[in-house]
Amino acid sequence: MNAEKTTFEDESFDAVFSYHSMHDMPNPDKVIMEMFRVCKKGGLVVISDLNDKGRKAYGHEPEERFLPNVEGLLRKYTKSIRRGKTDINETFVCEKK
Repeated sequence: MNAEKTTFEDESFDAVFSYHSMHDMPNPDKVIMEMFRVCKKGGLVVISDLNDKGRKAYGHEPEERFLPNVEGLLRKYTKSIRRGKTDINETFVCEKK
């Protein structure tokens, strides 16, 4: 299935997750737009992905601006963003208003 254009109807899910995969998406802006489209109002969009240390640990090239860019894209759809960090990843939990 294409993450940029799924076959699900609008507001199909209470929660939509992306775990350690957004960095592989050629167009994360389109994927995030689609995640919010299929998420119900009051539902959660959760994106967890590798930080630079995690990218190095998994053999990926570091991308210093990747996670700040993801946060900026999320702000197009919600102001309700909670952020969590571990040693190798960051997680954004967003409520769809």
